Amino acid sequence: MANELPKVKPIDPYLTTIIVKIDRDNVDSKLITPAAKIIQQGGLVCFPTETVYGLGADVFQPNAINQIFKVKGRPNDNPLICHISDIEMLNKLAAHVSEDAHKLIKRFWPGALTIIFPRNETVPNEVTAGLNTVGVRMPSHPIAYEFIKQCKTPIAAPSANLSTKPSPTIGRHCIDDLNGRIEMIIDGGACDIGVESTVLLLGNEHPTILRPGGVTLEMLREVIPSTQVYKMSTNLSLEAKPPTPGMKYRHYAPSVDTIVITGDKRSEKLIELCHEYMKSGKRVGVVCWSLESLNCTLFMKVTGDRYKGMAHALFTDMRDLDGKVDIILIEGVQEIKEGLAVMNRAKKAAVKVIEAN
Repeated sequence: MANELPKVKPIDPYLTTIIVKIDRDNVDSKLITPAAKIIQQGGLVCFPTETVYGLGADVFQPNAINQIFKVKGRPNDNPLICHISDIEMLNKLAAHVSEDAHKLIKRFWPGALTIIFPRNETVPNEVTAGLNTVGVRMPSHPIAYEFIKQCKTPIAAPSANLSTKPSPTIGRHCIDDLNGRIEMIIDGGACDIGVESTVLLLGNEHPTILRPGGVTLEMLREVIPSTQVYKMSTNLSLEAKPPTPGMKYRHYAPSVDTIVITGDKRSEKLIELCHEYMKSGKRVGVVCWSLESLNCTLFMKVTGDRYKGMAHALFTDMRDLDGKVDIILIEGVQEIKEGLAVMNRAKKAAVKVIEAN
């Protein structure tokens, strides 16, 4: 079967996962030291970032990298993003840093931007899926920074969830998925942004967003005005061997059917669908920003800025609803600002997207 996912590593009854809570506003470096030792010894550690939680291993230990794929049930042709705490670590990963990359680093690092660089030959194939590029970012989260600094090596880390599940944005999500499968989980509370980093490919005529995320298109165009968003099916060779996660396999999906409603009359359609499904006896969960209430099983109201709010709430709400309802209805947003990342993730999770106009 095309794009079939490998099996998830089963829980090890003899492995006790260490779970440590750390206050992000008052990071106790002594609590992070055992995590760094686990990494140095070839183990796996789950850690918080400003985007989502990551499942980390030493970039330069191929056996540890392979464990990431086994634990998650992640295909090994899906490259990993490398996380650094200083520019010296970047020089270990990237063969060349262009002028445009320097501009972006100055503006957005540390932060939620992953840049695709030409790969240094010392980076293992296991990290890059054999490609000649490598994705790198410098997280701004204080726990992530201290963790990577103490590890004294770049950390390869996809999101810390079992493959296809929504990415984890709080420690409990990681415990649900990874307890008994890895050596340590650092619980640092809720992530700030709630969706993964933006992935940017340089080296072409126009810098291209391969995966929208926490740094928006509008923000990138302030630095490089020609930045564009990649449209699927325009470069089949790139999609066959994508240099970034999120382009090839189904992602972010709850175990129950999820429907996304977009368009000018999305609110009316949301009410109509909710009524129909409830009347048929289904338990309905709704993630919504425009309505104050709705007659459904569970109603998740997104408050504040609709774009930032939906980004922060999407994965958390899908996980909270999963298993408690039979169907999830998500109100879409316009694909601008953080809404571009929100709709990218929501559409990948959905079995159906309904445009109501």
